[in-house]
Amino acid sequence: MNSRWMIVPVLVTVMVFGTLVGAEEGAGRPWAAALTVGATATDNRDGLDQDKESNVDVSVEPRVDYFLRSDQGALNLFLAPALKWHSNPRSQEEGDPQNDVELFGRVGVDVTHRPTRRMGIKLGDTLTYTDDPEITEGGASVRQSASHLLNVGYGQVGLEVTPKVAALINGQVTTKRYEEDAVADYEDEDTLSGDLAVKYLMGSGFNVLAFAGYADFENKSPDWDRGSQLASVGG
Repeated sequence: MNSRWMIVPVLVTVMVFGTLVGAEEGAGRPWAAALTVGATATDNRDGLDQDKESNVDVSVEPRVDYFLRSDQGALNLFLAPALKWHSNPRSQEEGDPQNDVELFGRVGVDVTHRPTRRMGIKLGDTLTYTDDPEITEGGASVRQSASHLLNVGYGQVGLEVTPKVAALINGQVTTKRYEEDAVADYEDEDTLSGDLAVKYLMGSGFNVLAFAGYADFENKSPDWDRGSQLASVGG
């Protein structure tokens, strides 16, 4: 098994173990399951004036959540694989080819903790896999792609400095890794971002908010400099 998927059986094991322990202690089930099914149909798959092709997309996404809760916080583990089926996928000859069936999957964890009355902490990480060979927005193909893993981790700290002053610190790390080496050499990406916001409650009941943030985007292309940095301030 590829090491990147080891997190899946680990989370499943934790879910099952927690369920059994909860049942032995007479507690309520610490897990929840859901199933989302959707379908979209069109008589003009490619948005053309002529040679229109009809298509039906059907998506199925089961999801399992495992919960742990206490007076000071909560833990949520989730696993959400998904399938998408195209009744009339585009062929290689038509351009922007599609698979008959596409596989997606998300697995992740979210943690909240309140160590003191005036401090709250949130942490989380989500790993997403897709073998979708193209990316679309609003029905239009915007980019040829390849199978990849997208990992998003975040952290947040909220502080109540005084009854009228509060601060919020956010940070996020995003990595995208493609399976094909030829694509990965040019399309792998890393993004690091963070911001600080301060809120002041005025005597009139209005809030005054000020924030500052920074983001650093890095693309792995050896031939072009696609990186960028963004600083932001506001109020």
